[in-house]
Amino acid sequence: MYLPYEFTYEGMLQRLNAYIQHQDFCSVLPVVFPPASSVSFIASGPGQSCKDACWKKRRICEYSHFGRLNNQPTLERFLSAPCSDVKKQADVYFPALENETRSCYLQEDPLLFSCVGEVEGVVRICPCRDYIRGQTALCSSCT
Repeated sequence: MYLPYEFTYEGMLQRLNAYIQHQDFCSVLPVVFPPASSVSFIASGPGQSCKDACWKKRRICEYSHFGRLNNQPTLERFLSAPCSDVKKQADVYFPALENETRSCYLQEDPLLFSCVGEVEGVVRICPCRDYIRGQTALCSSCT
């Protein structure tokens, strides 16, 4: 019977060690884990989820970094074009760009950031991170 490395005792201890090492209870600012250096932003295809867009680039969608994208200047810088209109809505598809109208949508409710939402005609902006083969919970610089 095959057991992936991340489900073995050793794999669990490796993850636990990484999480404990990167905690900082004394810092005033929250520590973001995994680090921003392991995350890159990718535009999905129209109607494609972030999970699928990241996986296509051999990366994993990291929902904890959606907050970095959820503002107009960052979206416009990433898209290399101004948004024709900016709207805030609470749905699992945002932040995103509507292809036809070039309207940018920001997430109104941070609890709804999702890697799996997909809707036709909408290009999602996805935070994708690298990972260690056999240990998908950790980025390559997280150990």
